Amino acid sequence: MALIVRDSCTRGGRSITVRLMKLASGFVLIFALAGCAAEPMTASSPAAPALPPAAAFPPPPPPPAIAEPPPSALAGYDASSVAGELAWETKLRALPSADRMRENMRRLSAHPHHVGSPYDKDNAEWILARFREAGLDAHIEEFQVLFPTPKKRVLEMVAPVRFTARLEEPEVKGDPTSGQKSEQLPPYNAYSVDGDVTGPLVFVGYGLPRDYEELDRLNVSVKGAIVLARYGESWRGVKPKTAAEHGAVGCILYSDPRDDGYFDEDGYPAGPMRSPWSVQRGSVADQASTATGDPLTPGVAAISSA
Repeated sequence: MALIVRDSCTRGGRSITVRLMKLASGFVLIFALAGCAAEPMTASSPAAPALPPAAAFPPPPPPPAIAEPPPSALAGYDASSVAGELAWETKLRALPSADRMRENMRRLSAHPHHVGSPYDKDNAEWILARFREAGLDAHIEEFQVLFPTPKKRVLEMVAPVRFTARLEEPEVKGDPTSGQKSEQLPPYNAYSVDGDVTGPLVFVGYGLPRDYEELDRLNVSVKGAIVLARYGESWRGVKPKTAAEHGAVGCILYSDPRDDGYFDEDGYPAGPMRSPWSVQRGSVADQASTATGDPLTPGVAAISSA
């Protein structure tokens, strides 16, 4: 039950009403309201003692001061650690050599070195020797993986005119490694399905589900067709998978200059972008819904005993 006590007084010519409410929870609420002239105290219970003046309550003590750390010249380090950190950074910056890195990259990229190739093994052994020279306990581990390479590739347009694609990258002037045809992988994507198909060609943008939704809205079907899709916007393996789910019998992937070519900057060797005739290589395995790694040993290392 709430007990209400009202006490009226006049201070400095103004009448102020002070009300004290005692709640069942034990909290006390005080309200100071502008009021009329003083009136006697009334209550349904015995009178409560008058409240002491505000001056009787001392102000709370100020919170203890928090010692600020001394300023540091290096973000993330206190003053006592700065000198040691800067000394280590100076030592580390002195280690890399731009000339040595340039020569190492030339050595590593002097020949095609895709997985399983002779120069890939040569590179591994050369890197191993460098690690051991640096005092590291290093060794080479061998994995036996499925790495399919094509025996025959043909891409032809049979109507309205006949056209046969070269499916080969020309040499790039100034890059001697671009002419090593006998050592290079041909333009293709690993884990592509074998087959010989013919059908109408349908452009599907990036070949993503949203592109097929737009084609459905336009009443364009890809069933029985060969779709043409741009690289980009997703993992490349999604594109042939999505095409097959919509009934397509084939999928051609290409790199659009708008995404990685001369649209932004010059192509190689004049600039950093893809040269006009270069072809992206990679895998189109369905990694989104299957275990990653070697398809013959999903989820585990492709060692001889797997």
